[in-house]
Amino acid sequence: MEIFNWLSNNEFITDYQILEYWTKTNESYIKLKINFIDRSELHIREHLDSELKTYSYHWQSSEKILIVRWDNAPHHQGISSFPHHMHDGFEENVKESHDITISDVMKYIFNKIKSKE
Repeated sequence: MEIFNWLSNNEFITDYQILEYWTKTNESYIKLKINFIDRSELHIREHLDSELKTYSYHWQSSEKILIVRWDNAPHHQGISSFPHHMHDGFEENVKESHDITISDVMKYIFNKIKSKE
């Protein structure tokens, strides 16, 4: 999985926990928590199989306040990118998104952290 490349020798990540990880033929699941140098946290849940990808990438501050969450839970049917959407800043602020990847999320977070420095 591409996430393992991001976790190795990364200047923005202080530590991480693999909470669950398994693979089978044509199927995988990962759940992990990543801590960044600004003390924010990313909680990842991703399930892939040959027909479907379900995900939630929840980035929050050290105070446990939502920064952004991308997911494809089948709610918010009024959004043109359904089921893909993001919660920006707080749960009720739902915006269009796309089938985002862990790589996209990590790049987004690294850019945000870098811009704070």
